[in-house]
Amino acid sequence: MEIEQNFKEEGEIKGGLFVVASGRSGIAYHFIERNFGDWAPLPEVVEICTRLQNPHEDQGASMSTGK
Repeated sequence: MEIEQNFKEEGEIKGGLFVVASGRSGIAYHFIERNFGDWAPLPEVVEICTRLQNPHEDQGASMSTGK
């Protein structure tokens, strides 16, 4: 099975990151690349993933901290 790919690149497409919680909780974190080469801050991503794994340890805090 061959899949054709476009390696010409458009050059203006930006990306982002979504961390989605289980069940009906929805999006727990989002980061949108505003400038080329932007990366989601790793400490924020680790923090939100830790909160999602241990929801009972941090009950009062909001989970949505996206930029």
